[in-house]
Amino acid sequence: MSDVDQEVLSLGLTPSIMLQIGPDMLLDAKNMIPTVSLSLVEELSYGLVLSLERGEVNYAFAYGVDQARPGVERRPILEEELLFIRPATDAVIPETTTLAEALTHELVQAGERDMVQQLLRTAAEKFSLSPRILYEAQSIPAMRTLVVRGAAASFMPYGTAVEELRTGKLVMQRITDVPLRRTLYLIKPTNAP
Repeated sequence: MSDVDQEVLSLGLTPSIMLQIGPDMLLDAKNMIPTVSLSLVEELSYGLVLSLERGEVNYAFAYGVDQARPGVERRPILEEELLFIRPATDAVIPETTTLAEALTHELVQAGERDMVQQLLRTAAEKFSLSPRILYEAQSIPAMRTLVVRGAAASFMPYGTAVEELRTGKLVMQRITDVPLRRTLYLIKPTNAP
């Protein structure tokens, strides 16, 4: 079948989801639905919502679409807990920590419009605390690299750091007193099938 006979489906994924399922999704789509050319777009959630509203993607998996938006249909898929990710050291690090303890560390996070930073700031404000965000990077690989190098710690989903956690370059701690959770939504234009 030629490319002109294929329908193009553009799907937006966040960086953590792309890391976990993006390549497999492309391979599976080619084998299971050969009449569709799947195009994956990687972007932070707020960017995916804007791309959907502009018609640049057909569907997207995005976080932080908790409020209804005109012209956008949303369906909750799963709730995800954010973890405190630190560089690995020789010291034994407990599996859990408190938000206040985690916030004593210098951090690298995505920009202010990013859902993770918004959740973090909202949770910190409840305790009159302020995150010490020393570095901002819209690049997940750059954030991970800064943490691996010991320049900062970060709040991120497991999928964003899964490889470095498995290889022992990073360690994770769950926040016990104020777990940071976000909901993943499948979003599409209201008029889409």
